[in-house]
Amino acid sequence: MPVMTRLLLLGLMPIAALAAPLLIPLSGANVPLKYGLVIGLFLALVLLAAMFWRLAKDNLRLADHKAVAIGLTLAILALAAWDTTLLTRNRAISRIGKALTAAERVMQAKGGSLEAAADYIAALKSIDPGFAPANFKQALRDYIQGVDDTVAALKAKDRGKATAAEAATKAAYAKIVEITAKS
Repeated sequence: MPVMTRLLLLGLMPIAALAAPLLIPLSGANVPLKYGLVIGLFLALVLLAAMFWRLAKDNLRLADHKAVAIGLTLAILALAAWDTTLLTRNRAISRIGKALTAAERVMQAKGGSLEAAADYIAALKSIDPGFAPANFKQALRDYIQGVDDTVAALKAKDRGKATAAEAATKAAYAKIVEITAKS
């Protein structure tokens, strides 16, 4: 096969790999577009590595061939590490959101009393933020502290402190919702 034909075919493969994730929403799969694009980028890099490997094998000296292969391998590994980090953080946020919802349902099932609120606080404090982003961890700590302060103020029958603590709790919860929506 002539070199130009091979270049054309191999050049179209990474473009197809990048375009393929755009078809994910059309397929009905429940995959966010950004993950599809990351997968497409990863596939494109793999195909580019194969293309350069083949071209280097045909046209370049062995030293150039190794440099291109090593460079593309490092790029693929960097993308894989970044993707793994992104997915790990998003899974942590999702896991924490489910734990918050479960703790809230238990509190509501118990009637929303101050004793149920104490159990809710204990459940919140038992949540391990794991690999969640730092701003999410801080918002979760602020939310837990706000709920704790609100319950303490209600037990002390101090409406002023309870109102202030409740406002701080709502702000922290809004931050949690905002970060979750962005992930």
